[in-house]
Amino acid sequence: MFRLIAGFLLCCFLSFSPPNVFAKDFIKLRSSDSREVLFPSYIKKLSSKIRKQYNLYNRNSLKLNVDGDTLTLFSSLVKQMHLAARNNLGEEVLEEKINSKTIFVNSLLISALLPYVEGQDDDQLFKLFKLADYLNIEPLKNNLAYFLAKRIKEKQDLNKKLQGNDLKVLRFKSSSKGKKTNLLSPLKSQKESKDTEDNAKKQTDGDKTLSEFNSGYINKHLYFLNKNLQEFTIADYIGLNGQPSLSHGFLDLSKKKLTNLKGIDLIKNPQKLYKLDLSENELVGRDINVDFPLKPFFKFKNLYVLELSKNNFDVLPNDLLLGLHNLQFLYFNNNKIVTLPQDFLKSCKKLEEIHFYNNTITSLPKKLLYGLTKLEYIFLDHNRITEVPYDFLFNLKNLIYLDLSNNEIVTLPLGLFRDTKNIRSIFLNNNNISNLPDYFFSHLPRLEEVHLTGNNLSSLKHHFFFAPKLRSLYLDKNALKDLNRDVFSYNTNLKYLYLDYNKLDTLPEGIFNNLLKLQVLYLSHNNLAIIREKDFSSLQHLKFLMLGHNKIKEIENGAFSNLSLSMLELEYNNLPQNYLEQLKKEFSKINPKYLLFEPQSNLAS
Repeated sequence: MFRLIAGFLLCCFLSFSPPNVFAKDFIKLRSSDSREVLFPSYIKKLSSKIRKQYNLYNRNSLKLNVDGDTLTLFSSLVKQMHLAARNNLGEEVLEEKINSKTIFVNSLLISALLPYVEGQDDDQLFKLFKLADYLNIEPLKNNLAYFLAKRIKEKQDLNKKLQGNDLKVLRFKSSSKGKKTNLLSPLKSQKESKDTEDNAKKQTDGDKTLSEFNSGYINKHLYFLNKNLQEFTIADYIGLNGQPSLSHGFLDLSKKKLTNLKGIDLIKNPQKLYKLDLSENELVGRDINVDFPLKPFFKFKNLYVLELSKNNFDVLPNDLLLGLHNLQFLYFNNNKIVTLPQDFLKSCKKLEEIHFYNNTITSLPKKLLYGLTKLEYIFLDHNRITEVPYDFLFNLKNLIYLDLSNNEIVTLPLGLFRDTKNIRSIFLNNNNISNLPDYFFSHLPRLEEVHLTGNNLSSLKHHFFFAPKLRSLYLDKNALKDLNRDVFSYNTNLKYLYLDYNKLDTLPEGIFNNLLKLQVLYLSHNNLAIIREKDFSSLQHLKFLMLGHNKIKEIENGAFSNLSLSMLELEYNNLPQNYLEQLKKEFSKINPKYLLFEPQSNLAS
């Protein structure tokens, strides 16, 4: 009897279950933050491209470039669309004209989607539209396009109503019930304020006041509508948009036209914030903005990433970073910073990366980096730095990467790198360095690459690069005339050496003898006249030898006999054509498979 009842219930369940219940009837899509959402595979208009991609993944989740919140919301919209179709809400299609463009929408489907779309900002709505377009769900795409177009029209209408208001500052008041209302209140006298309100009333249709109009629609793009707006703070942003939401500890306030950090203390749960992005705003320092708050980030105790790049900072407040004891990554690139306060980074003992490139910094405080023993990456390129203090890198034992390229440095002190035993990459290219002390790059056991391109170096002294693990050395575009024969004697692991665009007229005998692993050697665009038999004889692993654009008129017999080159460049020299043809034949016997020998015109006949 029990078996009969169980069998009956099972049959009932199968008969009344929707046809798409089993896992095989669903497609699993995954967001960029690894959240998975099930979508019904019976979406008829799902593009064959997506289906093919999904099958390639053996029916595992297919990753999309959207966040989990957007994908979850999109799933709700798809379900509403199918629910509307299943309940036969009708096929009533309306023709809407917005900005002279005709959009066909299903009015009942619009009503079904409205509760899910109404509270979303324009960026989120656009993401949903792009996702519908990518997945080729045409009905949903059309209706989302309608919502977007409608918002554009409303903003244009609002812009017309705001014309004539000399709006300088946005301020938001709280109602008696404690709820924020969207009242535009310029900071003027009461009489001026009343005049402005009267002016706003005249510009609205009917008897609606400006505040009543705003209560119908106002979003984060409102402050773009008035060209005279001079100040927009975080408090203003919260007044327009409400409390910003954190996504996995990340708060994005970039590209909001913020001019001031005032109101940053209004952000809730600061202890849960790990990454804060304030880039691409219009923030300036306290010297220009008297209302700049004191210790603005003091409550963000757990913040480890702070993005302040692409703003208008010139002078940095000394207390700006106070309290950020867990900060690891700091981005101040692409500002207008001229000077850095000596104690600016004092609180940030856990810093691992600092980005100050693309500013106008002229000098570096001696103690700027004191105590930052965890620092690994320093980016100070594309500034106007003229000198680096002797103790600037004091005790930076974990430093891996230093970029001081594209500055105006003339010389550097001996001992600058005495504490940076773990440094691997040094960028000093495109400065005005004309002289460096002997042993300058010595006793750096892990140094792998040095960039000195585009300076004014005329000579390299004995044991200049005492770095046994050095792999890449860029000395091109200098004024080198003389090279000490022992300058590379300790660089036995060197693989890439660039000496092109200099003034070398001869190569010291045995200069390359210890470079047994060298693979690429650029000597083009110099004044070399003769290549001797033993100049490259020890370079058995050399693949690319560039000797073009010199004044070579003679190459001794056997100069290339021990080499297995992939490319030899000899174009634009003074070698006779018959010699080149003979040389080409010799090489074809040695290594015909990889030889790329290309003699050019302008050669002596």
